[in-house]
Amino acid sequence: VTESPVTVSPATQNPATANPVTQSPVTASPVTQSPNTGSPVTQSPATQSPATQSPATQSPVTESPVTQNPATQSPVTNSPVTNNPVTQSPATDSPVTNSPVTQ
Repeated sequence: VTESPVTVSPATQNPATANPVTQSPVTASPVTQSPNTGSPVTQSPATQSPATQSPATQSPVTESPVTQNPATQSPVTNSPVTNNPVTQSPATDSPVTNSPVTQ
């Protein structure tokens, strides 16, 4: 049996052609800002309530009565005065001697 050689034909690949992507331009609509009209701010005036001071209450001062102890005077005791008796020694006169007068 004679086998004839198998000849494989080369595979040919068609090149892939991609369709080009076409991007439509994005058109943004312009933003229109309406002007901001702020209503005026009304400030109500500040009302200060008057300060009320409650009256100061002073409790009455109670003074306790002063008790004075009575003064006690002890009786004065005088010791008797003793006078020593005066002793008088008798007076002694010395005799007077007269010298004779010579004339």
